[in-house]
Amino acid sequence: MVFKDFNFILFISNYVIPDQSSMFYTRSRLHCAIITRGRGHQSFFYHRDIRACITLSEKINSAQNLTYGDGFQYWIDSAISSCEDIKRCNPSYVDGEYWLYPAIYNHTRVKIYCYGLSSSQPKEYVTLHHLNKAITPNGRYYGSSSNCNIDEELGFRQGETAWNKIRLDITSGQVLEDHTFTIQTSGVPRDYGWAFSCSRIKEYLSCPKRGYGLVDVRDTGFQLSPSRTWSIYGWEAYCDIIERTTYRFEGRGDGNCGGCSPDGKLYLEVDSPTVPDLSAAVEPSCVFRMSSTGRE
Repeated sequence: MVFKDFNFILFISNYVIPDQSSMFYTRSRLHCAIITRGRGHQSFFYHRDIRACITLSEKINSAQNLTYGDGFQYWIDSAISSCEDIKRCNPSYVDGEYWLYPAIYNHTRVKIYCYGLSSSQPKEYVTLHHLNKAITPNGRYYGSSSNCNIDEELGFRQGETAWNKIRLDITSGQVLEDHTFTIQTSGVPRDYGWAFSCSRIKEYLSCPKRGYGLVDVRDTGFQLSPSRTWSIYGWEAYCDIIERTTYRFEGRGDGNCGGCSPDGKLYLEVDSPTVPDLSAAVEPSCVFRMSSTGRE
């Protein structure tokens, strides 16, 4: 839920800080939000019945240090939505799995691997739990189409790549081409989600299509955008889609050169029924200071 007047987000209900000595009374939640903004603070507690307000200079991103407070609501100016936020939240955090609340997913909880937290530009990745790979094989068909013989030509596009994690643009949900967490079995890095080859398949239609692509995001808490399709790409190209679900794509493609490619960029959407257990990642708990007046 977003408090649209000031873009505050309802983070948690029925919890409050143990020390309530800085509490004061306001006319409304909007009044409390105005005071919070005026102080340059980032969050506030508000009690909807007694109209009590407590402003904080920082954001609390965990209920761990809070106490039960019936009727209190905790509002923050934005949720922890990126690995850069994680770094600012608590500089002691190291690379690993964290719960983020990105705006692109309506601040829904998603499990993200933060990489490079010790650097100036940490990045977001989704850890994959099943095989994800792309293969562009070496060689091309020659001779009789009934024999499907392969020559020994070393293609400059040849390669076999497997992904352990895929990089995610946390502001748009787009899967970015990245090979930081890949295993390169041979050749050059391939493109994620592609089934591509250069076997001259048009002259050998009775032979197998040799390019192979497999995308599998099961058990990540995400699904592939249902609007995304795969299509034929390249010269004299062919594409056989073996499977296409909201979690998987498997295909074989070939051409001169060509095969199957995503029809545009790949995007991930939240798949609420399969969101991992809370224990699967760290719930951020920010380092913050608060004086008795609610100011640093």
